[in-house]
Amino acid sequence: DRVLVMKFLEDNTSYVVAERRSKVVKDAYLNNHWPASDTPSSARARHMKKMSSVVVDALDPPAALITGDPALDPNHILLSMSNLKSMHHCYLEQLGIRGMRSSLTVSVLQNGRLWGMVCCFGRDPMVLGAHPRLAVEMLCQAFSTRLTVLGEQAQVLHELKCAELKIA
Repeated sequence: DRVLVMKFLEDNTSYVVAERRSKVVKDAYLNNHWPASDTPSSARARHMKKMSSVVVDALDPPAALITGDPALDPNHILLSMSNLKSMHHCYLEQLGIRGMRSSLTVSVLQNGRLWGMVCCFGRDPMVLGAHPRLAVEMLCQAFSTRLTVLGEQAQVLHELKCAELKIA
């Protein structure tokens, strides 16, 4: 129902540089700025390592983790890189406030740094199979590559202009 391209600024705030939404979604987010606290440093670090995260239904209660070994405490198992982990309750609340129940978030990198994210939201629960998720990840990787190339081209042009000024 809504797709946003978010860009992070140097102060870790973010803003919406592109948006596409269905006709039933009335409020526009294009050019909106979000505080750094909306994407905490721990979440940004995770998005550097794990390219995507999915919420099937924000209203589903988290499932208990059951281990086959009674000596293994489920509370000490790190699931941050798992596709099966529950999202932070603040993120789920934000989805609800915005009238959304499902999401797919994919990282966009430039020169190995988190440039931003592509965020897809649905008003209804949605089970997203591996193939569509991987297709979106591949598109975002292509976008990341293009951003890196454009950044390198801009740097070369800047260096050429500086060299021209020195010659003149």
